[in-house]
Amino acid sequence: MSDIHGNDDYLRGVLKKAGYTKQDILVIVGDMIEKGEESLRTVRTILELQKENPNVYAVMGNVEHFQLQMFYAEGLDACREFIGALRWRQEVWGRSFFMDILEELGLCLAELCDDNILAVKKQIREGALARVLVPKRCLLYESSV
Repeated sequence: MSDIHGNDDYLRGVLKKAGYTKQDILVIVGDMIEKGEESLRTVRTILELQKENPNVYAVMGNVEHFQLQMFYAEGLDACREFIGALRWRQEVWGRSFFMDILEELGLCLAELCDDNILAVKKQIREGALARVLVPKRCLLYESSV
């Protein structure tokens, strides 16, 4: 399965239509987040599927790779670029994986600025993102394919 793009209802619908069971092998090959309204919820659904079934594998797609690359980039210019990318996503798609995380932390995109972005990114890395990128059973495996 691929190209879920933050549409949790689509993910659940496809699994239901396919007759997915906990005995099946499920491989999700990227583009799990962005564009849809439910990126964080979609990630949580996939994590839940992985908890229930050791044969659920999720491979990072170009969307996830790009998001994490921008997020982990160092320096104030990179932070400004990250904020700009989030604003673009808000304008074009309405939502974003990282906007979902900000909302969960009680923050909004409009509050991000040069004075707080480094602290906010640290809070995200140590909190919400750490729960998504679980060591040894990582949701977002990076593929070199």
